[in-house]
Amino acid sequence: MKKRIISTLALWLIAAKLFAGYDVLFCTAVDSLGHCKESRDEFKWTGDKMKLHMLLLNKDGLKTTKLSFRVFEVKDAGAADLAADLSENVSPKYFYAEKDILFFKPAKYKVDIYNAAEELISTSFITITDR
Repeated sequence: MKKRIISTLALWLIAAKLFAGYDVLFCTAVDSLGHCKESRDEFKWTGDKMKLHMLLLNKDGLKTTKLSFRVFEVKDAGAADLAADLSENVSPKYFYAEKDILFFKPAKYKVDIYNAAEELISTSFITITDR
């Protein structure tokens, strides 16, 4: 029992270290200074396709040279289908990265973000609702 508790705590500490400092914002526009406009986690479907901007922020720097964004459509039963696999080259000194994502239908989506070493650094959810 004691080993199990220690193992669980170790996993939590590793996860906390990997995710430390990263914030994800979804917004309708981003200004030249990287400020997000109309940031939220739920948007109304606008029609044929919908473009949103995603910002990944870290006040200590992104600490990687490449980011991978894997967008999953989350089904009712909790299963997820890969909807897009995108990447962006960045500088480890950058404090934020911006990626445009096109959504083709209303649904709940999960976005997993990986660094150049393919380590998961952040996960975020967004919902696109019907009009």
